Amino acid sequence: MRIQKESPESSFGSNSYLVYDSRDAYIIDAPPSDGAFDEIIKRDSLKLRAVLLTHAHFDHILGLSKLIAKYPDTRIFFSIKDAPFIKNNSKLNREFIKSLMGIDVDESEFMGIEERIESYEESAFKVGPFKVFPSPGHSEGSVLIYLKEDNALFTGDTLFRGSIGRTDFVMSSYKDMIKSLDFIKNNFPDSTLIYPGHEESSTLLFEKNHNPYLM
Repeated sequence: MRIQKESPESSFGSNSYLVYDSRDAYIIDAPPSDGAFDEIIKRDSLKLRAVLLTHAHFDHILGLSKLIAKYPDTRIFFSIKDAPFIKNNSKLNREFIKSLMGIDVDESEFMGIEERIESYEESAFKVGPFKVFPSPGHSEGSVLIYLKEDNALFTGDTLFRGSIGRTDFVMSSYKDMIKSLDFIKNNFPDSTLIYPGHEESSTLLFEKNHNPYLM
């Protein structure tokens, strides 16, 4: 499958990915910019099957309401453990943004999300060609999304190139993060391609050799 990254300058530095073949498309984390991936989906007459969230922090779901309006038949998945960030038009997320960045975000940005979202748990942690693994730490509901046929691992804010996600937020845990990193280190080939929620891509071998949290 092909992987197209979107990381607009106007976003909070978050990455989203379009994963597609000649027929089906999937989005990993909702792109903050309106219209991201539309050209490819339209050009190749793709069917957007699902949006898979690595976790439910604001910078990974801000574009979700627009995606839902544009692609009403698309399924949306997340871990139920991150439900507090979804409920009540994402009140917790809006408070999170306010405390972290001093920015007020209107609840309309999150309208309709709670009613449309499904949990990975109800799909036995497998969606389309992807296998989903829990990776708590950055948030309780953080997950890894693995595309075995391309040996590609979407790590969200669990693992970055040379670093890891923060664990000083509400519902974060450094102890859980270390366990999740150990899981990555011990359960995927060194050749695994790492597609993180922020910054540049990497490989697991590079991280084992250069990332202090995996060495």
